Amino acid sequence: MAEDVKQVFFAGRALHLREFVNALGHRKCQQRKIKVVSGTEAAALFEDRELDWSVLSHSGITVEYASVAHPDAWPQPGKPGTESLAEVVDELERLGQYLGEGAQFDLLDTEAISAYDSSLTAIKAIRATSAQGVSSAVAVAVELLGVGDDVTVAGASGWICMGADGLARSKAVQVVEVDAEHRQPRLVATEWPKESASKGGLCGT
Repeated sequence: MAEDVKQVFFAGRALHLREFVNALGHRKCQQRKIKVVSGTEAAALFEDRELDWSVLSHSGITVEYASVAHPDAWPQPGKPGTESLAEVVDELERLGQYLGEGAQFDLLDTEAISAYDSSLTAIKAIRATSAQGVSSAVAVAVELLGVGDDVTVAGASGWICMGADGLARSKAVQVVEVDAEHRQPRLVATEWPKESASKGGLCGT
């Protein structure tokens, strides 16, 4: 392994990422620190029973990846996801009361945040097209695709902006690290695309 290698970019499935990380734990140059950078697939490592956690605890290997959300991303009032994230927590608490003892929810897996934001975006599109009565599926789809005025939602994962291609744009990305001690994702930084970073993450035109 070249002496100047400090970061390795891994673009593959979580299964192969786990095999790669486990193999790095048995490298000859144990004193070398290496950061593995990957995509959202890396979130599956936390459920992988064959991951050798000692590799991430004692062998100088760290894993960072891009996550769609993290509950620690918006800790201050006024940030785009603060109010929505508080609403997610309230909804989960009410759901827990309904389900009774034993109901557990973890925002760190981002599933609850993603589901909430998806619903919030759909609700905004429906309300925007329901002035004359019940919204049609076509009208809602057009609104979601950003034809005309863009759909902009202050979601729990940050600002959500959709373009005419139906894809999110100017979206914040949470950079997280696999925390071996607590076996959960730890927030490292929140990064914005270049076109929206200068605007504090607000959706561009």
